[in-house]
Amino acid sequence: MRLVLWMVAAIALILSLVALALRSSAGYVQIVLPPHRVELSLSLTIAVLLAGFALAYLMLRLVLAMVAMPRHVRGMARAASTRQPRCRGCNFPFRTT
Repeated sequence: MRLVLWMVAAIALILSLVALALRSSAGYVQIVLPPHRVELSLSLTIAVLLAGFALAYLMLRLVLAMVAMPRHVRGMARAASTRQPRCRGCNFPFRTT
């Protein structure tokens, strides 16, 4: 319970600092690709970059989990084949003694 309270306090502190920093931000980012020009606030640019990084990280984790899945299923099948045989239609194993 103490850890949860510390985590809530830390998150509240971080959010308050971020809100304070975003409120006083007067900077802009200008992206120029002729013939177009886009001007964004610095706060929005940072938020978009952080969200993009988080999305890319989650997508990478998803792809890696999908690549590892066949190996995991093979391991589960091997483990199941070495277990004690089970009665057909039952949830308990045969007695081998």
